[in-house]
Amino acid sequence: MGMAEPVQEWPDARRKEALRAERTESYVSTQGRLTTPQMATHGQAPRVAACVYIGVGSNLGDRMSHCLAAVDALDRLDRTRLVAVSPWYETEPVGAAAPGDFLNGVVGLETDLEPRALLEACLAIERERGRARAAREGPRTLDLDLLLYDDRVVDEPGLTVPHPRMAERAFVLLPLADIAPRAVHPVLGCTVAVLRSRLSDRHAVRLYQSSWSSAV
Repeated sequence: MGMAEPVQEWPDARRKEALRAERTESYVSTQGRLTTPQMATHGQAPRVAACVYIGVGSNLGDRMSHCLAAVDALDRLDRTRLVAVSPWYETEPVGAAAPGDFLNGVVGLETDLEPRALLEACLAIERERGRARAAREGPRTLDLDLLLYDDRVVDEPGLTVPHPRMAERAFVLLPLADIAPRAVHPVLGCTVAVLRSRLSDRHAVRLYQSSWSSAV
């Protein structure tokens, strides 16, 4: 497996930065994180944006096109800012037989959306790319998984955070460790780097695109 390069900037960075500035002009930076003062009510402090990591995967059609479209759609979400994109990895399907290897990566966001609202936004992005949830395992045009949401632990119908199987999946931990090795799993109490070091089998995951922007 090749060495993963540091996270790369989106192509046409000036255009993206202009769009981002227009969309987030009311945001201010506080100790490296975002606050949204327009959402504070009288007597309350501004809300601090959460640090979130979302797994991105595809094994149907133009996999890279689906994945990059998802990155762009996540960056365009209301009250959300794209902060990191991992290298891309190619992964043999897990579980039930599914034709075609997956392309997998992880996106880092800062967002003021609550976990449930972010999940609904991810499901809408999947639908826009033709995702059909006919079976739990199987081929899909796009798969978006909410992996970590700050140090929050959520257990609700249809929503579990941290993702319940992330600690055993190389195709999650390898790209996540590329961009957030010191992120802590709030249930297991250890960092992503430690979880990656415990993986017993990585052979099914191989580096596909270390510089994700060059794949556009």
